[in-house]
Amino acid sequence: MTREDILKLAIADELGYLETVRQDGWGGLTCAQSGRVGGTMTRRMKRLKKGLPPV
Repeated sequence: MTREDILKLAIADELGYLETVRQDGWGGLTCAQSGRVGGTMTRRMKRLKKGLPPV
């Protein structure tokens, strides 16, 4: 598993989507939920790249 995969799962857990992902896979999320995970991932990765804490 890559760092991005681990981050993606951690964010899904924080947003309350992890159980859905475990049961149905990533395809079980709505477009809005998937977008929220992706957007949060992007923001965190940008912050980490700049050396800022991942809020």
